[in-house]
Amino acid sequence: MGRAIRLSKSRYLSGLQCHRRLWWEVHEPDAPELTPDAATQRVFDTGHRVGEVARTWFPGGVLVDAPYTRPRERLTQTRAALAAGATVIYEAAFEHENVFAAIDVLSRPGPTAPWTLTEVKSTTSVKDVHLPDVAVQTWVARGAGIAIGAAEVMHLDPACRHPDLSNLFRREAVTEAIKEAVGEVPRAAKRMLTMLAGALPEVAPGEQCLAPYA
Repeated sequence: MGRAIRLSKSRYLSGLQCHRRLWWEVHEPDAPELTPDAATQRVFDTGHRVGEVARTWFPGGVLVDAPYTRPRERLTQTRAALAAGATVIYEAAFEHENVFAAIDVLSRPGPTAPWTLTEVKSTTSVKDVHLPDVAVQTWVARGAGIAIGAAEVMHLDPACRHPDLSNLFRREAVTEAIKEAVGEVPRAAKRMLTMLAGALPEVAPGEQCLAPYA
């Protein structure tokens, strides 16, 4: 039997844009067309650095640091952090109905309070494309039994001026804005998983080739 096909949050977002792109990412991940160019790689590197800095705004957290290539270990580390009573977890990992998601920051004020899901972005505002990203994470976490009470995007504050970095980030609630997108996740994910079990889908070139990402 072949290995089970799973979606990650990045794969889910690719599938929302184009099923053909998603199929390639899953079945031919080493295809040269999928290799990021230097400019795109710099964006990825900046995003990782911003994510690391954002953790300092949530002190005392537990980092889930198993490699991304070992999702089972990441899930195990997350369960251990929860069992130990952690109230802040960086990169908390969950899986629900073959969809895997790692959350930048999961926090709550006390051991019985609902959790806040924080997605960190290196942009200077909340963008439309961020909403399905937060939505799929919220759906996965709730499906895994985590009481997500609020969701937010934490982005760079354009008013920040070096060397004063006290206002480096701005946190914006998106709990209400993602409600519709959360409800769409199970149907969309099921369609993607069904598609991935078959041959490369025929998708004509169109607007989806350029937006939200080329």
